[in-house]
Amino acid sequence: MAPTSSIPSEAPMRGRAREALLAAAVRCIHEKGYAHTTQRDLLAASGANPRSITYHFGSKERLMATALAETFRRRSEPVMEAGEAAPGPA
Repeated sequence: MAPTSSIPSEAPMRGRAREALLAAAVRCIHEKGYAHTTQRDLLAASGANPRSITYHFGSKERLMATALAETFRRRSEPVMEAGEAAPGPA
């Protein structure tokens, strides 16, 4: 039988850091605007490791673009679903 480790897998932590960065980006854009949001703001708001932005997104700009795109997608889903459920022309 292989020994088991009590150390949690890093994969869930990576996913949490990514989600925390995305949530922080949305909050910071809302509070400070895109142009006035710094990497330090994003890291402080997310609690993520300083290398996390580069690891998950490549740059602050890609993080911000991903956060905006995912927010738009989430908010537009109910509208799209309602349109698909609507009856067609008679």
